[in-house]
Amino acid sequence: MIEHIRMNVSSVVDNLMIRLYNKSYNDFILLIARGQIIPGLERVSPSRSNYSLDYMMDKYYDETREKFYVEYLNSKYRKNGYDYRTDDGFFCLNIELMIYCHIWESSLFLKSLKHITDLLIGQEYDWGLELPDMKIKSFIKDSIINPLVDIDDEFGQLLKKAYSPNLRNSFAHSLYKIDMEQRVISLYIKRMDKDDCVERSVSFEEFQEKFLYSINLCYLLRHSINHQREMAANSHGGAITKAFKLPSGRMMQIFANYKEIKGKRYPEFSGALIKERFHRFKVGDWVKFNELQTPIEIVAVKDMKNDQFVKLKGARKMCSTKMLEIAVPLDAIDYNCKDYQTIRFYLS
Repeated sequence: MIEHIRMNVSSVVDNLMIRLYNKSYNDFILLIARGQIIPGLERVSPSRSNYSLDYMMDKYYDETREKFYVEYLNSKYRKNGYDYRTDDGFFCLNIELMIYCHIWESSLFLKSLKHITDLLIGQEYDWGLELPDMKIKSFIKDSIINPLVDIDDEFGQLLKKAYSPNLRNSFAHSLYKIDMEQRVISLYIKRMDKDDCVERSVSFEEFQEKFLYSINLCYLLRHSINHQREMAANSHGGAITKAFKLPSGRMMQIFANYKEIKGKRYPEFSGALIKERFHRFKVGDWVKFNELQTPIEIVAVKDMKNDQFVKLKGARKMCSTKMLEIAVPLDAIDYNCKDYQTIRFYLS
């Protein structure tokens, strides 16, 4: 069973990386570059920005957990798996329940799953992603698994094989019992607004399958992302994206290189903020709109930063934002309006 599960998870994860790369390249790069907003960073950063790459805190928090479960697997599991009918079977079941629970509490793992889910369902990369302090169970179900199941995604089907909210919650709240003779784990699930519990039983074989799917997914996903980081640094050794717009409106370009630490080389990602270019307008200037294929005379400019129109009366107007709304003469386009028609467009 263990080899079949490992091959299944490996195939889905490998295919996942290809799909993410092809679906939205910039968002894929942000995923492997660990893009994160760090509140307050703009006060000390030379760029005056709180957008950061290579955010490492979640990775540092996760190192001990990963080291432990890797050593445990190497000591207990072989190609034919592990049978709980041994002298230490009871001990190992408790250890595996702890490992399982920690996997589905890991910030690094859950943030990666949420970013991946967002990209697969067509949402942009969430720089400010934070996990809720409470109700992780609902977060995993409603924000990760269900959206993928709704679109019948193979990664979502893999998560369903790995995740059980009852296993996670019952162990975390010490509401479980292991019966070595019947080879079942009894889970006691608290009912909302009631003092009693509902009992659910999981066989050893069912639990072991969930455990192996979860631990292989956690391990292979992390190492696949690390492999993609190495490939980005190897193949480019410099700029790996064109300039793209951040949620703040500023422009960023991402670079990947190797950094040597104590004789070892590690991929390193950095972002360069592109200096804003100022665009000057005056009455009589003409702008060509792709939608209309004809030039339009500018008579007023709406600065999105101040959310107000500035009419141009011969004086030159400087705007510091890329996204503008332009008011054009009524007879310039075939729309029904009283005075001006507002069109939003991006300056090149």
